[in-house]
Amino acid sequence: MRNRVYRYILPVITFLLIATAAQADNVQTATNTAALSAMSVSGGPPAVMRLGYAAAGDAPPLLYIASSSPCSMNSGSGDGGAQVPSADGKCWVATFPAEGADIREWGAKADGSTLATSAFNAAFAAGNICVLVPPSTNGFYVDALTIPQGRCLRGSATAPGNYNAGYAGTSWIKCVAVANSTCVLSAASDGSHSPGIIERITIVGSPSVPNSGAVGYQMTDGYNITIRDLSVFNFDTCTKWGPTIAGIAAHVYNLNQGRCRTHYSVVDGFPEVYVYGGRWGMNNAGDFTNSDDFVLFTRTTAVGAGGGPNTVILDGIQFNPGVGGVGCAFKWGGYTGSGGAQQVFKITNSHVEYHTYTGSNAKGFFCSDNTVPTIRALWIDNVDGDNGLTGGSSISIQQPHCKNSI
Repeated sequence: MRNRVYRYILPVITFLLIATAAQADNVQTATNTAALSAMSVSGGPPAVMRLGYAAAGDAPPLLYIASSSPCSMNSGSGDGGAQVPSADGKCWVATFPAEGADIREWGAKADGSTLATSAFNAAFAAGNICVLVPPSTNGFYVDALTIPQGRCLRGSATAPGNYNAGYAGTSWIKCVAVANSTCVLSAASDGSHSPGIIERITIVGSPSVPNSGAVGYQMTDGYNITIRDLSVFNFDTCTKWGPTIAGIAAHVYNLNQGRCRTHYSVVDGFPEVYVYGGRWGMNNAGDFTNSDDFVLFTRTTAVGAGGGPNTVILDGIQFNPGVGGVGCAFKWGGYTGSGGAQQVFKITNSHVEYHTYTGSNAKGFFCSDNTVPTIRALWIDNVDGDNGLTGGSSISIQQPHCKNSI
């Protein structure tokens, strides 16, 4: 309780300290964006402290420096956050803190109902800054959000892994889980394939029963993205890697997933997915009772010789949806795309609890269909399953390895 109180009080204290410091240093202040835009650069102060976006206190105070040139963004209109046009046709340019820029600087409201997608898009377009998502009670509401490669999205607290516990006090995004669409997408639309970072973010789907094909987080391209402390709840597929023809290497540290209706994760042609730590499933705290699998390995598009899925490592994960379970813990199937290779899959240091259920979809610990070519190596090391490590297919594995597992 004490930490939660501090989490809400500290931003208020910070706001008061900055505003007081601005007055002490004789830095002129503007109540909001409209007041800042009404000020002229010519003959005006060299710097102005904006105290909020639409009203004082609805965003952290932000220092703007006067520029004698028109705003470079949006044909001189600026974006309301990084650039604000002045009354005389010039520009006020924001100086963001070293740790990044709060999404509220572009007018995002954490009320769980006002769309914040345009604010996120503006923040990512502002340049090479880290977009910060503060803790909130109701979350920031988006419909479809694309994170350009090389950009950073960072929160300060992620959800512990229980859909029914709520997310107040965490950095979370509430999403309209539209059928056959993705809520948060990492895509190298700029062609740079540069690494990006996502940290301490929770993504939650709406409505309570997700639409078919709705995906929580998806990475389709790019090299060596790093994800830390990501929680995804209430989607048809919670996380998806691919389909891709150029992406490689996703490094994920502490991935929590729950209430995933069909798949917890899908690896679709993506090579080198490394997941270390986390809980997949909420141990009867709201999970669906007939999910297909924890991971579906597939390839639905043509990939090059280095394409996947291959070199997938799942380490230190608690697979625990409770007695409802999944039909097949790890499944290979639906290989319709050409190319690629199925080289190495490693599942290590993990526990699989109640991974089957009594129903037509019950298959076993691992399974496949007749579209899957030979897998070079499958490593099962230090893994235990409540129902044993039984197979559910005639999949061909050239080098099976099973050690310290039951």
